[in-house]
Amino acid sequence: MTAKEIALDAIAHLPDSATIEEIMEALYVRKKMADGLADIEAGRVVSNDEAKKRFEAWLQK
Repeated sequence: MTAKEIALDAIAHLPDSATIEEIMEALYVRKKMADGLADIEAGRVVSNDEAKKRFEAWLQK
């Protein structure tokens, strides 16, 4: 899908009463989901255990 098609699909699933802010949020969520899926496909991931270790180290700073 093209970016325009993704945007139109996101907007089509919103109610007619959606505000500009709600439309922007829906587009933002779709973008972040697509970014996350691209990261997974590219292998840019860490295990849950590694994420917990990093988070714990960050909290100790």
